[in-house]
Amino acid sequence: KYYTAIFDAVYKKANQDNSVFGGCNFWAWAGEGRPKKPGGLWKPNDDFIGDPPHESQGWYSIYDTDTATIEVIKEYAEKMNSISR
Repeated sequence: KYYTAIFDAVYKKANQDNSVFGGCNFWAWAGEGRPKKPGGLWKPNDDFIGDPPHESQGWYSIYDTDTATIEVIKEYAEKMNSISR
């Protein structure tokens, strides 16, 4: 629901006449990567999942198995691509 609310607000703003829009994205795509210890700090040989090494790993990541979030991202990518100027 979080990404739906955020992307919907962005889409509505971008779809307004005379609107200027630069872009929007989620924090990090982790894909198949997984932190060795959720919330732990990155160490050499750990998967890269998008978080800086000094921050909790996996905290804001989107994983390849998060199908609900991936569907929301796809939905709003299509909506944004449909806006014509």
